[in-house]
Amino acid sequence: MSTPLTRRNFLSWTGGLVVSGALTRHLPMSAAGPARRGGATGERVLVLVQLNGGNDGLNTLVPAAGAYHDARPTLALADNEVIDVGLDGYALHGAMAPLVDRWRRGQVAAVHGVGFAEPNRSHFVSMDRWARADQMQLTTGWLGRWADTLAGGFGPLDAVALAGGAPVAVGARIQPAVVLTPAGLRFPAALDAATLQAMATPPAADELVAAIQEAYTRTVGAVQAFDRIVTADPEEDTEVPPTDGAAGITATLQTAAQIIAHSPTTRLVVVNAGGFDTHADQLAEQKGLLADLATGVAAYLDALDRSGDAARVVTVAISEFGRRVAENASGGTDHGAGGLALAFGPAVHGGLYGGVDFGSLLDGDVAPVVPTAALLTACADWIGADAATVLGGRDDSLRQLIGGG
Repeated sequence: MSTPLTRRNFLSWTGGLVVSGALTRHLPMSAAGPARRGGATGERVLVLVQLNGGNDGLNTLVPAAGAYHDARPTLALADNEVIDVGLDGYALHGAMAPLVDRWRRGQVAAVHGVGFAEPNRSHFVSMDRWARADQMQLTTGWLGRWADTLAGGFGPLDAVALAGGAPVAVGARIQPAVVLTPAGLRFPAALDAATLQAMATPPAADELVAAIQEAYTRTVGAVQAFDRIVTADPEEDTEVPPTDGAAGITATLQTAAQIIAHSPTTRLVVVNAGGFDTHADQLAEQKGLLADLATGVAAYLDALDRSGDAARVVTVAISEFGRRVAENASGGTDHGAGGLALAFGPAVHGGLYGGVDFGSLLDGDVAPVVPTAALLTACADWIGADAATVLGGRDDSLRQLIGGG
């Protein structure tokens, strides 16, 4: 007996995949833009790792300054808890040991004190500002605006978000494929893609219905493409909600590496990692988070080396803001201002950019000394986006961060 196709069981079969924005065929040319670009093998890829919650940069790349220890009598890391990576005045959290070799090879860069000139301590406002490149009058993300400028936009897996959404990649015409549960992203054996695709043909005469049909067929196509890329145990639940801990960073990054290796038209991958809102018990919480991040990034970079894709991929880890300099009464730190971004890959010019000046704090916070726009400009240049168009202007303060931008 055939299984009736409902929205509920379709979503359960596809593991929570969301593919939308594929409405250009039925829009007027003025809205749809030119015909779709050709997908060239070997195009550059940008991977954003979102450390949701506000990672504490001071306990990630640790200052040697006495003011740091004075402000954190119980949270400051001791000399035996950090790793010397050759930076004057800073050391790396010991949990980041899996990345030390890459650091010493010049493939890891730290941008300390990155942020907005007028910071906001709200998670939602700050992430919105990052996603929109502080163009708050717009409803699109800056990478979505870039995708909108490409001829015809993106295919089903050209922009992918893993373990959560990606407002940064939402455009006026396209949106990313959002994969919440990779292990469940497959159709049951009783249903084949051709049967499902046939349910949306022929195109309806009504423009809106036809657009919905196309979004549906793209969703089916994305499930097909993803199923070919990622082989997962259907009984294993690998969902990593963005508000959960970071136990799934390593697995999610491995999925990202598989997508990049097997989908040559993929240009953007957003990896969500939660748990970084360390208001209490920070020492243990952040140690586990950073260990998973470092282990995951190291394994992911190794996978890109093996697949031959490493040179065309730049990976940047960001967080909505840093934490306050002084610890709180709960063994944690509260929302701050200037944060820490990390960049990985052979195209990255490693080392330290920016820094922390304890003599010039901003209301008790690390002062933003590197504009967010500078980091976004470097990322935009890497993928060939026009910063003036998608960011509202250029900031070349970090023009040395990424080679070949």
